[in-house]
Amino acid sequence: MVEERRQLKGFRWLRLSLMLLGVTIIALVIGAHLRGIMGGGITLGKISVVLAGLGMVLLGWLIRPQDIKDRQVLARRMANLYQGAAILVLNTLLLLAGLELGARAWPQLAGRLSSPTEINSVPLGAAIPYYQSQDWGRQYWADFSRYDGEFRPYMLWRGVPLASPTINIDEQGLRQTPGIDCSAGVYKVFVFGGSTMWGDGSPDWGTIPAYLQPGLQTIRGEPVCIINFAQPGFVSTQSVVTLLTELYEGNIPDLVIFYDGINDVFGAYRSGQVGAHLTPEEIARQFNGNHLVKYVENSATFKLLQRLASNPQLITYETRNIPAGALAEAVVKAYFGNYRVVEALAQYYQFDYLFFFQPALPLGKKPLTPLEQMIKDEIDPALVSLYRETYHKARRDGAQYQHFYDISDVLDGQTTLLWFDAYHIIPEGNQRVADRMLEIISEKLERNEAAQTE
Repeated sequence: MVEERRQLKGFRWLRLSLMLLGVTIIALVIGAHLRGIMGGGITLGKISVVLAGLGMVLLGWLIRPQDIKDRQVLARRMANLYQGAAILVLNTLLLLAGLELGARAWPQLAGRLSSPTEINSVPLGAAIPYYQSQDWGRQYWADFSRYDGEFRPYMLWRGVPLASPTINIDEQGLRQTPGIDCSAGVYKVFVFGGSTMWGDGSPDWGTIPAYLQPGLQTIRGEPVCIINFAQPGFVSTQSVVTLLTELYEGNIPDLVIFYDGINDVFGAYRSGQVGAHLTPEEIARQFNGNHLVKYVENSATFKLLQRLASNPQLITYETRNIPAGALAEAVVKAYFGNYRVVEALAQYYQFDYLFFFQPALPLGKKPLTPLEQMIKDEIDPALVSLYRETYHKARRDGAQYQHFYDISDVLDGQTTLLWFDAYHIIPEGNQRVADRMLEIISEKLERNEAAQTE
């Protein structure tokens, strides 16, 4: 009896010690997390320590003194608990795996089932009648779905190499322009911009650089090497930084062409910041977050749930109570600040340069097709307001910059469909943009030649 009471007392102390130790560990981790001692964010290490503490509490609860006489009861209880926990964990993992596989398959399924009017996901452009009528349309969107980007110093991102029938990206992450001659001594042209210059919605032969190439060869009367440095999502500041990196490496162009406007406005619209690149919050999370949160947020399941969220409210400059006029003024100031940087570089490195302000769907006088009108109606009025303010101020200030050209009216009067979403145009639209650029370049060349002969 004495020995039995001694064992009971020992088990009570063991039980109490385990539970107290477990609670203490959990409290310490939570306290350290709240005070930032263990770093910000919920990490896998923190979760593991908390689970260990919970395990001690649970083990202490399982060790009941009355079961000492019948150790089979204790063993059976622990076996049942382990079996239940194992089944719960296995089913949870299977459920999460099934959700992830389903979320990854959803874009392809949505592309088959969604209406052509759904424009929020670019790959659904394949459902637009224009692309269905093109013999290259289905292939292009299949190739586009393979496009991906990777981190690059200073520029933040650039495309990864891709070889396909309609989209070809070289080892440097640059989209290829068909028919160029980049042998030594050839007239070299750098083009910069976002997805519109990159050629979103167009095969390699239908991008703006592809249409510029033969025209420039005709104007120059010699081979031309056009290098397309544009990247989806780039704002003008990223383009200037890209130019700087090329100049530092001794890659000096003869002519530099910038094609901007939409992304500079859109970046300010979403962040309320001047000169901000696109998705700054997402990129900030990659640096400031933690591995577990990054893994969850990068999963297809999380992204699908975001799209299906019942509250689609966007955080924009308007929700931050920033006046559109003041923000537009700052955007234009930053844009022409980039212009002056390039102006100084051009003088030092001896190259010519041109800045073009691109067309925007909510602006201009193009008679819209039913689909274009539908797309325009879905654009946030706050974004439309910022477009108008920014473009108005850019035209006002642009008069003092002789290398700046506002070609936002280039699509005016065109009655056929040219916009396939709120930001991008089809190859026929790209050709009209390139033709306007070539007119300006030709006129500029003639003026230069006339000035030299005087």
